[in-house]
Amino acid sequence: MARNMNSIIEVESLTKEFNGLIAVNHINLNIKEGEIFGFLGPNGAGKTTAIKMLCTILYPTSGSAQVCGYNVVKQREKVRECIGIVFQDSAIDRFLTGKENLDFHARMYHIDRKTREKRIAEVLDLLDLKANENKKIGDCSGGTQRRFEVARGFLNHPEVLFLD
Repeated sequence: MARNMNSIIEVESLTKEFNGLIAVNHINLNIKEGEIFGFLGPNGAGKTTAIKMLCTILYPTSGSAQVCGYNVVKQREKVRECIGIVFQDSAIDRFLTGKENLDFHARMYHIDRKTREKRIAEVLDLLDLKANENKKIGDCSGGTQRRFEVARGFLNHPEVLFLD
């Protein structure tokens, strides 16, 4: 599948089966750069499974998908470099401070110290988290914890941000 220059996500007949159960059934998408797109449906409809395939966490059973022009099966690392993700379930360390969580995540993206400090300051400002940056996440309200997770998703300046 060749990348349409205006498309950031292209999906063709993407399918995922688990032991004979079809979780995602031949979906097709063409999402343009700058577009906001949402999956809507009841619990069990396959929304999270579709996102996990697009983020390279799960392999599709069949079909194909490209994110930022990279194949989600053959170019997993390239896909991961251009995306940010905020998981459905909390994935933040409750024993670290907000700033320590952001620093840890930025290091996982191999962001150098100077850039890391700049980006952490940017996302703290963007999500109004400066007052809580030195609090342990476990001592923050649920909403503040969630905002730290969203801030973490923005750290690497992703071309695509997945919010599950």
